[in-house]
Amino acid sequence: MGPLAATRSVFRNYATMSGRASRSEYWWWALVQGLVVVTLFAIVASDPDASAPSMSALIAGVALGIFALATFVPNITVMVRRLHDTGRSGAWYFITFVPVIGGIWFLILMLIGSEQQANRFGGPPKSDGSAPSGPIRSRAPSDDIYSREDVSNAYVAAYTTDPRVAAMRKAAAEGGEIGGDFAAQRKAEISDYYKNNVLGGGRSAPSPH
Repeated sequence: MGPLAATRSVFRNYATMSGRASRSEYWWWALVQGLVVVTLFAIVASDPDASAPSMSALIAGVALGIFALATFVPNITVMVRRLHDTGRSGAWYFITFVPVIGGIWFLILMLIGSEQQANRFGGPPKSDGSAPSGPIRSRAPSDDIYSREDVSNAYVAAYTTDPRVAAMRKAAAEGGEIGGDFAAQRKAEISDYYKNNVLGGGRSAPSPH
């Protein structure tokens, strides 16, 4: 990632603390920000008469103040995402408040390379700074509880849109009788669906202990 891509990424994720920021994004942004601040400050300091500053010094001073305010939030959020990139919580940012050693340790954390695999904060950032906004979970095996829940939820959605269910509810609301054959049919369908999709074919459910 270059300086322009890093700057775009920082401002695109202006107030975003989720996800990750690569080492290159953080340090390219730090360089761009440093150059802007040094340039504006040099213009202000070059004015020999501080009591009656020139127009250029006045404009530079105002621009410096606006830039400092505009970058206050993204500076914090990119630091938090950089910590996420190393697998650490954003709470590590508060180590900067520890005199001397806190700043040194935080600098070391900012220099640590990215975790190459997805962590609890998301996947590795792309070259343009984009990354998933939240953690990535690898798909579980077919007999994992997540897969079973997904299939079960899909079945519930299909069941609630079944026209026969709507007819059954209408009959119940009107005080009518629901035929026993419908209830038996639904019970058989549920049993077959559960065996084939939730339990994974002909496997039987594990016996409780």
